[in-house]
Amino acid sequence: MNRTAALAVLFLGIAYPELASGICIPKEVLKSDPYQYTITLVDSLGYASSGRSRVTTDPATVPPGARLDAVKKMMVELKSAIQDYECAASLVKPYIDSEDEAIQISARGAHTAYKMLAMSDAKIVNDLRVLLDGQMPQPGVGSRLEAIANDEVQIDEAWKLLPVAAVAATHGIVHVESNDNEPLTHFRISDVQRQSILKTLKDLFPRVELERGMQAGQLPLETAASALYAFVADRRWKSAGE
Repeated sequence: MNRTAALAVLFLGIAYPELASGICIPKEVLKSDPYQYTITLVDSLGYASSGRSRVTTDPATVPPGARLDAVKKMMVELKSAIQDYECAASLVKPYIDSEDEAIQISARGAHTAYKMLAMSDAKIVNDLRVLLDGQMPQPGVGSRLEAIANDEVQIDEAWKLLPVAAVAATHGIVHVESNDNEPLTHFRISDVQRQSILKTLKDLFPRVELERGMQAGQLPLETAASALYAFVADRRWKSAGE
């Protein structure tokens, strides 16, 4: 959806339905376990993908007589997207205080990204409510465009945190020998766990050529998924116990 159009509807006198909060049930939390965190991060990427795909209605593209229904539909989509982003954030939140530094860094980045995305969509909803209550003066075109541009920058920055979180998570998978001179050759996860991560990524991102790894021109979410897949699938790294 064109977010410029989404923000433009703030200046239409439209009512919209309220939605109840969704229920998000996390997996078992093992704060310093590389497999449990990685599979949780993958699940959170799936929720982010769902949230991104929710908002498909663009009121600016429909005839004036149909805009009321279009805006109502868009508001429902926005609220569903917020629930997805909040769920993604709740999944990784317990790992923010992990004793494993790589997991902690990854979780902090992912959690920040999801909260920023949720807040961005919530801002549209809140601004509409304030406007309809007659408490928001309508700014000029220049001010509106500047506000929209600022929002777009924040959204872009949020998505860009996810590849960083994914790369940080890969550091937590690697087994580091107590002797610094020893080469890094093994993962801290078993072969069964590796296959579980790869299968889950495939299931959540069926249209992405994950085997190719990160590619130029990919959106940040797909880059994060591809980075995780390529690293975990790399057989130059031996599984735990091999």
